[in-house]
Amino acid sequence: MCKRLFYLFILSIISFSVFHNFIQNLYAESLDDAVLRSGCVIGYVNMPETLTSGKNYSIKWMIQSYVPILSRLQIKYSDGTKDEIVGNLSNVEEGSYYISSKKSKNYYFNCALNIPLNIDGTARVGFHNSQDDNESKYWMYGLFPTGVIKKPVGTAGKQFYVTIEKDIVIPVGFKLIQSAEAVKLFKKDYSGGKPDYVQVINLENGASVKLLYGSIENKGSGEGVYGGDNPKFKRASLSQFWSTFSSNYGNAFSIVNGQFFDTNSNPAALAFPLKSNGRIISDGYGISEFTNQKLILEIWSNKVDIKSLTKQNLINSSASNILAGLSEDANKGISNQVARTFAGIMDSNNNGTFETLLIFTSSYANQSEAASVLRSFGASKIIMFDGGGSSQLICEDEAYVSSSRTIPQAIGVISAK
Repeated sequence: MCKRLFYLFILSIISFSVFHNFIQNLYAESLDDAVLRSGCVIGYVNMPETLTSGKNYSIKWMIQSYVPILSRLQIKYSDGTKDEIVGNLSNVEEGSYYISSKKSKNYYFNCALNIPLNIDGTARVGFHNSQDDNESKYWMYGLFPTGVIKKPVGTAGKQFYVTIEKDIVIPVGFKLIQSAEAVKLFKKDYSGGKPDYVQVINLENGASVKLLYGSIENKGSGEGVYGGDNPKFKRASLSQFWSTFSSNYGNAFSIVNGQFFDTNSNPAALAFPLKSNGRIISDGYGISEFTNQKLILEIWSNKVDIKSLTKQNLINSSASNILAGLSEDANKGISNQVARTFAGIMDSNNNGTFETLLIFTSSYANQSEAASVLRSFGASKIIMFDGGGSSQLICEDEAYVSSSRTIPQAIGVISAK
């Protein structure tokens, strides 16, 4: 009797174990099947972070999946409209992941994306995926692992942001010769040589500007016109500034000269104020010069402005970087055809904020011509910086406007990428 009970007990244990394993395997297979059918991970996306309205783009992406899939790009614009574009499957490769005995594959897609005219602002992008079979198709977002995208929407990992900017009107004769993310350099040739150059720098889309200066040899503590310092800076060639700047910033785009200064001295003092990285470095010495014609260019991380130079405007400004100069009609050889460096600011999306900085550089222009070119690009306000032998431009390691003159201060431009 005891023996029989013992065998029944052992049999019940075995039966329970077999039943448990059956249920567990059934659940695992169902779970695997669910993952295989819905688990689509975005391996990479080749899409610019900044797009321009009215232009066409070729978008590429890769999906890691365990079953054949369809994929489509979805973009929702700032005005609430959206577009969905079916991806073209261009290639399939073996993946490197397993669920049980099932191995993943990499599915490569591409599509043509046409950004509508007059659209700007921030858009959301995601990829809808579904099984490529004959069953009714359930579409769901693919997931972005950390590092695949730079600007995710929230924490769900299903969408990311891109910026759309309206295309600027390029004046007749100007051609794009250099570009990187959120920065462009245009050139206009003339029959006699000596071309004009204009940089278009969109701070709202991630470009940035650094105000550089040579080493301070004499601090001039308390000698500034507003009670601050009036230091003297060691002068350097623009190529030396570029070498240091491009070494410090991997996405350095360009560098140009900036401030007026005492050209007869080295080290040299600056004529007008300079604020860099939140600190007023110099008050300058030229408070009595060019009455009512002195201006400041205020530079924040995402916008710029130009105002009159006063102690209050300088001290009270929240801008981290400020570079002073002159109005376009200040007499610096107004009609002389010499080298010029001017800057202008533009509100390209008409939202009340100047997000775009324009920099004009030429070895042969008068003041009116320089200002006129900037206005043709859309500048609303203009400031003049040092010209003549000081005007110089290097972009992407190439010198476009050159001079042998050393300078104490320069403007560095960094692309968004």
